[in-house]
Amino acid sequence: MWTKIFLILYAVAFLAMCVLTYFSYAQLQSIGFAPKDIAGSFLSYAGIYWTALWISALLLLILSNVVLWLTRQYWALWLTFLYFSIFVLVRTWWLNEVYVSYTKQNNLPAETLFGYGIIGVLLCIVAAVGIFFNQFLVLRMRDRMHGVDKPLEEVVVVEEAPPEENV
Repeated sequence: MWTKIFLILYAVAFLAMCVLTYFSYAQLQSIGFAPKDIAGSFLSYAGIYWTALWISALLLLILSNVVLWLTRQYWALWLTFLYFSIFVLVRTWWLNEVYVSYTKQNNLPAETLFGYGIIGVLLCIVAAVGIFFNQFLVLRMRDRMHGVDKPLEEVVVVEEAPPEENV
């Protein structure tokens, strides 16, 4: 059941972030408004984008920890990491470049966003390390509470030797 809940939330979050990505990009492609207003609307969507990404990634992380605890399967954790990394890199590399080129094209003052893409990559690396340690800690806590399930190959059966007869 928790796996299905996770997958449904993952699909909803992924679609929502795709829609926010499209709205951010489409905002810079719109015509009929002043370039300053368009850039301001893009920054507004960018704020919503980051907020939605952090909240949805946190919810997915919580649910993936539940799935890991109950099933000892870590695929949900790494799927959450993939979700987070995709949208961080889309925002920091692609949407940022579109925004910077739009502001240059329309002679608008833009914030200096030098190194923004590198910060996105570093954020993804930190998230990967965090997911790895999260997986390690949850599995260790689960094993301490419920005991470790050992496969049959590891169980060693010791047979007693028959008693020797004294002659």
